[in-house]
Amino acid sequence: MNRYIGKRQIEELIRNLPLLEALLKNLQLELKRIYALKPDEYISEEEILYALSIGNRVLSDIPRATDMTYGDKETRIIANNPVDKIYARTLKELINEISIIGEVVEKLNNSINGLTESQQYILRNFYKEGASRKTWKEIAADLDVNITKVKDERQGALEKISKVLRVDFKSYEFCMKQLDLSS
Repeated sequence: MNRYIGKRQIEELIRNLPLLEALLKNLQLELKRIYALKPDEYISEEEILYALSIGNRVLSDIPRATDMTYGDKETRIIANNPVDKIYARTLKELINEISIIGEVVEKLNNSINGLTESQQYILRNFYKEGASRKTWKEIAADLDVNITKVKDERQGALEKISKVLRVDFKSYEFCMKQLDLSS
């Protein structure tokens, strides 16, 4: 079995490349913010425990109710997860997300940049989302070639990308899952 994703998954990555790039930038900003905090601005132990107890892993400085009392779930979290360990794990998870998504985005952009200009144009316009997506006919007219040539160029581009991209299924599924979580 091939360890790397195939054309169908490559098409899905190309289609979602703008979203992956935006997600990556936002994760990098979040990490930058954490590193820029002064010690007295760190997210408090209580806020970390609150986020864990409600199942929301997003840590935020948005005010919440201050009269929180701990129940059985929170008590188990406190007993089993010292806060410094929780904070380190959360930071490690953020760095891991940035690493995986960043690698996929960079590999995909490098692969696309290795194509001919016409192949890049075809991929960037055929896989766009929404109203700005062009039809085969529009792309063919823009490139002054017939539709069959455009379709062949797209297939050739996907074949070239599949030879050099080298994104494994685990990284692909992680990226797609992150996009599902953010929608």
